[in-house]
Amino acid sequence: MSLLGTTQPFILFIPSLVLIALLGGFGPALFATLLSAAIADYLFLEPINSLAVNNTRDIVGLALFGVMGVTISWVGDWFRRRAMRLQEFEKALRSLLMSGLRAIWFALRSRLMPEAAFLEKPFTEVRCSARSARYLKTVRNRKREQRIAFGTSVMRIAS
Repeated sequence: MSLLGTTQPFILFIPSLVLIALLGGFGPALFATLLSAAIADYLFLEPINSLAVNNTRDIVGLALFGVMGVTISWVGDWFRRRAMRLQEFEKALRSLLMSGLRAIWFALRSRLMPEAAFLEKPFTEVRCSARSARYLKTVRNRKREQRIAFGTSVMRIAS
């Protein structure tokens, strides 16, 4: 303690107050301020190992530390709440942007590829071009061939 002296040991507690205010909010930081002031008074201020304060300079130091602790608690809580609101705003903006991009994609797809418009319609209302019908028939035939090939390979393995 000879390097720091016993005059103002409160500076040791300020980083922890900032961290508690940012992570926990106003209430926990205020409690940490009170606890830090009591620990500093008990361990570092004269008379040591007592909560009594005899020196006017120590009383002023405790009062200033209390004001600084309340201020740090309030600013840290304000920052934490703003960060949470910003995250909520970013999430809403991302959702809005994605829905807008999805709408633009569907509009462009139906305008540039009218044969792809059947994807949004029920199967009974599908009227597609001859090219789309050939493509669908090719896809169905490939799937059928894959199922047949898979079934025969399973039968070979089983027997």
